[in-house]
Amino acid sequence: MKESRVYLITGASGIGRATALRLVRDGARVGVVDIDSAASKAVHAAAGERKDAMVTYDANVADATAARRIIDDLLARWGRLDGLVTSADASGRVPVVDMPLAEWTRVLDVNLRGTFVYCKAVVPALLARGRGAIVVTSSHTAYEGAPQATHYATAKGATESLMRSLARELGPHGIRVNALAPGPTDTLLPLGSSTLGDMEARQGMAARTVLGRLGTIEDHAAGIAYLLSDEANFVTGQVLHVNGGCVMG
Repeated sequence: MKESRVYLITGASGIGRATALRLVRDGARVGVVDIDSAASKAVHAAAGERKDAMVTYDANVADATAARRIIDDLLARWGRLDGLVTSADASGRVPVVDMPLAEWTRVLDVNLRGTFVYCKAVVPALLARGRGAIVVTSSHTAYEGAPQATHYATAKGATESLMRSLARELGPHGIRVNALAPGPTDTLLPLGSSTLGDMEARQGMAARTVLGRLGTIEDHAAGIAYLLSDEANFVTGQVLHVNGGCVMG
């Protein structure tokens, strides 16, 4: 019997939640990291009869010591690690002239530092296996910018640069690194906005896509599952845009 693959996911809500549930449904085992214990408990409960294939950890993704502890625990628990998905996310809307340095740091700590911390921490285990896959979460804002969310767009742009550098460095060792860039998505508040529930705002976002609808977190989970899979064995250093043909700008 083929042994189940093991993946580590940062972020227990939104895309992280959908990805964790998709992967366990497909037969993998997953560890999920989030600072929000309620979100971690919720995704674990949602796994239903597959709860034994999921373990959750309460931790700040910017904490490198916690990352190493979590990976050691996963290896001790299941004896292997096959890949990583970084989907922990922090956002906010603040005009640049009013943005405190603490707000800039908060968003970059989760989106950029957290991504680097976990990418670095999983590499030894993947090198030991001689193969693996990493998927980082970007955003359409990395391309078009985000007024009043400069910190968020900056972090996502830098995350893609990190991905490309890691892909070149780790590719010779059998480790693939890619990014998924979501477009307008249902149920996810864009950059901390409270207006997504407003019908006019939702229709305006949907109209930016050529498919005429908002994406779902399950759409993004499907893209991540592909990038982790053997079907993507010759794909690395790439950004998969799951955006319904979103018109940028």
